[in-house]
Amino acid sequence: MEQVAGTFAFSPRHTQRECARVFLRPVAHAAKLFAPPKIPFASKNSSACVATLQFLVFFASPTSFSAIRTCFSPESTLLIELAKYWCSIFCRVLATMAKKVALVTGGNKGIGFGVTRKLCERLPKDSWVVLLGTRDVSNGERALTNLKECGLPMLPVVHQLDITDSTSCKQMKDFIHQKYGGLDLLVNNSGFAFKRNATESKYEQAKHTIGVNYFGTKQITETVLPIMRDGARIISVASMCGKMGLEHMSEEHRRAILSPDLSFEKLDDMMKQYIEAAKTDELTKLGWPESTYEMSKAGVIAATELWAQAADKNALTPQGTKGMFVACCCPGWCRTDMAGYEHPPLSADEGAERVVDLCLAGGDEEQGQFLMEKKVVPLSFPQKFSGKTVPCQQWLSTPVA
Repeated sequence: MEQVAGTFAFSPRHTQRECARVFLRPVAHAAKLFAPPKIPFASKNSSACVATLQFLVFFASPTSFSAIRTCFSPESTLLIELAKYWCSIFCRVLATMAKKVALVTGGNKGIGFGVTRKLCERLPKDSWVVLLGTRDVSNGERALTNLKECGLPMLPVVHQLDITDSTSCKQMKDFIHQKYGGLDLLVNNSGFAFKRNATESKYEQAKHTIGVNYFGTKQITETVLPIMRDGARIISVASMCGKMGLEHMSEEHRRAILSPDLSFEKLDDMMKQYIEAAKTDELTKLGWPESTYEMSKAGVIAATELWAQAADKNALTPQGTKGMFVACCCPGWCRTDMAGYEHPPLSADEGAERVVDLCLAGGDEEQGQFLMEKKVVPLSFPQKFSGKTVPCQQWLSTPVA
């Protein structure tokens, strides 16, 4: 049997058995991905099933469509059964791709776990899917087990994601695009901080912390931008430490990061300069914050401003996505593995609430801004925005186009 450009070309001499083998193969594969629901008309209206199958086959390959008509009669039991399979799978695919999608990076513990849980509580289950991104899928599965005990109206889908790995980021993007058609909410939660008593050199701390918190966040965001739909939102978990990082910079460095001429090329260079400066162990003398975590979160705040500037001009994505909302916030000092459990005054759940509130209630006033305790913190960024974000309630209720 000849295979041409990914489809099979038939001739009238091919038997029903050969045709069935070709068509059942993708049916079996699709059935593993989508558990076909019972379609009422599938058992009652065979002609409708056959017509749908013929449409799908013709859409994929006119040559195959011609072969179907030649090899099978409309009353063929085999054809009708094939049609039932295809109709149920096709309906399931359409239903899946009609949902909006939220992705939480680092959703298996801490604030990310809380954000995932609250999104599953507050988003409409019939029109949304929540994805839990995790470096280690086994950790994600354990988180899912814990979420099952919470009595949530819906549960997240666990998928491997390491924001520092370009291949992992691309695999996540491809998964979302192929299964759901696009992305509507990205919560950049993944982050890292060394303990105060860390023994690693300042250079190693700077390289790893900025590699995760700044470059990793930037990488996953830029990877999924091509699949973000109109009105999509990007919410990044920053920190009060990012504000402190700006304050602890020299006047020269602070002017550079707050400049109207700032670009990602310049911001990337600043981060690289900081990492190189860490080799000298004289960061303060060189005008940089001593804390590598402060510097990394200052970068997240600045990146948020740059993304918002582009979004305001419908120029953030290659497809010209309209009405996007971009902001970042400090969840507060929370009891997590990263911050410790003895001194922080807030629970991870309380911090997650602040993040989710920004996801689901942020508007034009918060566009491009950094928020603490649900209030905008003025940081002297020069850009003014035109107020083009899609209102939150409209964004939540508008179906996928």
